[in-house]
Amino acid sequence: PDPDGPNDGGGTTPQKPVTPLVFPDALNDPGVTSLLNLPIRTNAGQVARARITCTINGTGRLAPGRRCRGFIDRRVLKVRVTCGRPLRVRVLVTAPATDQYREMRRSRTYITTGACAVTG
Repeated sequence: PDPDGPNDGGGTTPQKPVTPLVFPDALNDPGVTSLLNLPIRTNAGQVARARITCTINGTGRLAPGRRCRGFIDRRVLKVRVTCGRPLRVRVLVTAPATDQYREMRRSRTYITTGACAVTG
């Protein structure tokens, strides 16, 4: 497999972020985690798209918005995870192919425990 993504008919040069993507090692569970600074520019001059998908771990069903939600705050992509069931949180960064550059796809998957902190 090609680490720079599949060649979908675009050019032969790998498309890469100008500033390297550094994903956090783990999510704050529960809590808010800063994931990526936006916008993400590539060496092809494009702005990459970032998406967050939250599913209930083991079932594949989408998690309700109150359990897991991606949002942008001051040009930083963040995710908020609440306690409850374990979740699978996938962060996907993509940019389409151009005449000279291949498509870019980078992803990171996190598994949360769903545990609630007991205080008192």
